[in-house]
Amino acid sequence: MIAETPAENVNSPVSPLVEWLPRAKARLGVTWGRLANSSGISIDTIRRLREGNNRNLPRPETLRRLTSALDVPKDFADFVLAWLVQCRTSRRSQRVHQSLFVHVRTAKCRVCSRVESLSTVRNRRTFVPAGPGRAASFIHRDCAGQPGKVTLICPQCGQVRRVYMSKRRKRSHQDQMTSPGTYAIPCRPCNVSLQGRRQIARMNRELVHRFRQLFRESRYHRKYDVDVILDRARLGDPKAKRIKQEVLSLGYKAPWSERRKSGPSSPVRGQAISKGQLFLRWPERIKGLCLCPLCWLLVHGRKYHPICWKTWMKSREFQRERERRRWSVKKPGRSPIDPPIAPFRGRPAKQIQQKYVWFMRRLVGTPVTTIAAEAGVSKPTVSIGIGDFKRWLPGSWDLVFRAGTESAIQLRETRFSLQHLSVAGREARVRWLAGWGMRQEDIGRLVGYPVGRVEGILRAPVGTVRGSPDDPGPTLAPL
Repeated sequence: MIAETPAENVNSPVSPLVEWLPRAKARLGVTWGRLANSSGISIDTIRRLREGNNRNLPRPETLRRLTSALDVPKDFADFVLAWLVQCRTSRRSQRVHQSLFVHVRTAKCRVCSRVESLSTVRNRRTFVPAGPGRAASFIHRDCAGQPGKVTLICPQCGQVRRVYMSKRRKRSHQDQMTSPGTYAIPCRPCNVSLQGRRQIARMNRELVHRFRQLFRESRYHRKYDVDVILDRARLGDPKAKRIKQEVLSLGYKAPWSERRKSGPSSPVRGQAISKGQLFLRWPERIKGLCLCPLCWLLVHGRKYHPICWKTWMKSREFQRERERRRWSVKKPGRSPIDPPIAPFRGRPAKQIQQKYVWFMRRLVGTPVTTIAAEAGVSKPTVSIGIGDFKRWLPGSWDLVFRAGTESAIQLRETRFSLQHLSVAGREARVRWLAGWGMRQEDIGRLVGYPVGRVEGILRAPVGTVRGSPDDPGPTLAPL
């Protein structure tokens, strides 16, 4: 029989059970499974012990059962138990230190001991990450001293500020240095005030010079002397002050364009600027293009054409629904009172603003290939989109855009006239608008047809015209 002797060093990292377990198994003449059953521990625990795996060590109670079942000498059993307690204690302290290093969320300033979030300070140069037994730390910018900054003191209001200054700026303000690292430089508000006071004399000289020029052209130059008027106005004479104010106001009565232009206007420059703004720059910025819910033609910046809105508002369907909603208890979440969808509408319009950009660029001669390449679509897509936009246009540009853009409307009419635009297939739209009570002149202006043609369409026996005695008219969708 081989006797077991304790190791000399309890702190040895090598497990003493690696050599002891095979000896005990050979002494007893049993298998590892019977050894596990007799000691009351699992076969996996015995396997880890005989392989020297110190990562998952058993509890001291488990090891006592093992040593008592194998009849181990008391001195060796005490040694193995002391080694196990030492390993578990070291392992526990190591896990605590690692958790401090991995799961830390704050850092402490090494000067003022204030705590900040780790995400706000870990990118600084003074940041030191946490380690075993050491928390993360850093130094605030205010606590670091900031030797590169200088102190600026405003001589007017006394405001103190700390900023970085380059060597060139320090040399330019060397005469304003009061002490090493301190400069007497006004702050921004005080500097603006100082500059204004410094410019008062120059502004007064320019004002007097301007007054002398305007006085020679006024009605007072034959009756009064300019120097006398200036002296009396300086002394506070009310009449002289009134004359001075009236003369100076003469220089600002002419329009800005007349004061700016000294010669005749260019016949080409204005048109070129309008062309660049209207056809190349503004189309991408224009928002609010849509189709009118009554006539389903293009309108900008509003929901209805003025003609369509007045017609729909005066209709009996609108007034009936308005009166019903007036006395209804279901007031929250109401939708606008819109007319029913016309049978000729077809599919809903998409990308109206994009098609408007293509249409305006095509008016100035941009090839379809270039437009398609810049938009990232095919050439047939651009051609079909321009065709859709033409079909949405009413009979006049002023029906599309609001008043106040007469020059732009004239330029659009010059490039693409809508007065003589004849779009086929609007007979159903004519009958639809006439059924809602719109006048024939307004229908012709809206769809781009002459009044005679509108009258002929309405007299033609094509179906039943809405609004006749045998047609009940459209019904509104319920709320």
